[in-house]
Amino acid sequence: SERAALGYNILTQEEAQSVYDAKYYEGQCETVYNGDWRKLRYDPTCERLYYGEDEKYFRKPYNFLMYHFEALADTSISSEFYDDASD
Repeated sequence: SERAALGYNILTQEEAQSVYDAKYYEGQCETVYNGDWRKLRYDPTCERLYYGEDEKYFRKPYNFLMYHFEALADTSISSEFYDDASD
């Protein structure tokens, strides 16, 4: 959320100061699911395996109307051919 709140200077094409406070939650604890599969973890203290749920959800700042994750996949195929094995 902090990166999303950064401003952008179109003249220098660089990120600028934050537009607003991305850490302002107004006492609410609304979370957003990031779409990750659960990762199996080991707890050495209790000697048990568990699913790490803590990394699947992110707290949504109060001044964000909507916050969701998108993933893009590149499905293009490339190939290289060599006439000699030493190339």
